[in-house]
Parts: sequence; structure tokens; C-alpha cells
Amino acid sequence: MTNESLLHNHLIPALQHRACVGSTIFTQDAAPSNIANPFKRLLSVHFGNDVIISRHVPTNWSPRSPDLNPYDFSLWGYLKHDVSSGPIVNLAELKASTARHIHTISSDTLRFVVEHAISRFKLVA
Repeated sequence: MTNESLLHNHLIPALQHRACVGSTIFTQDAAPSNIANPFKRLLSVHFGNDVIISRHVPTNWSPRSPDLNPYDFSLWGYLKHDVSSGPIVNLAELKASTARHIHTISSDTLRFVVEHAISRFKLVA
């Protein structure tokens, strides 16, 4: 299944069903399939260009900027390590394991991630 068909057949209908199309912002990575014109046109038709963060759109933002996405790297890496420490058999088990581990993240870890994010945002302001 292509990214475009996944978006068109699954993600967009799910967002429409939840009535959150207007509050969705897409940050694209640099994968060729995600920055291809047909894919970006599909996003533009359903969401408008001002909520797409990618190459060659009005909000041209580096998708892998460590200055702007530190929580992606630190918190997700921490969570991913814990979630994938044991065998996962199916999607339901993955979701349950992820939820279980999210609830065990300490307040100290969350405080560190937020403070780190704030310090990084100040560097690019």
C-alpha cells in the first residue's frame, strides 16, 4: 500500500469521522514518496497548504530538525526501547504495551523532556 493510498483510504476518512481535519498539521519527512507532488496535492486538497510542513510548500520546515523536535528523539526513543523490550504479537498488544509504558514515564523524565525542548526552542527563536 502506498503512502498516498493509506492517506486517502484510511487517514483522511478517520480524521473526517473524528471531525479533526481542521486541527491537523502534517509534518513530512524527506522520504521521496512523502514529498512527491501527487501526495502533497492530496494533502493540499483536504487540508490546505498552510497546515503542511514539508519541502516546497508555504511552511518549508526541515523535517528532521533536532532543534525543533527534541522530544521526538529523546522521549520517543525512551518509550520505543521500553515498548519493544518484549515480543509484540499484534497491533492490539502493541497499543496496550505503548499505553502501559506511557503511564509509567516518570514526572522527572517528562520534566527533563519539556525543559530540554524549551531550551532548544530558545536557540532557534
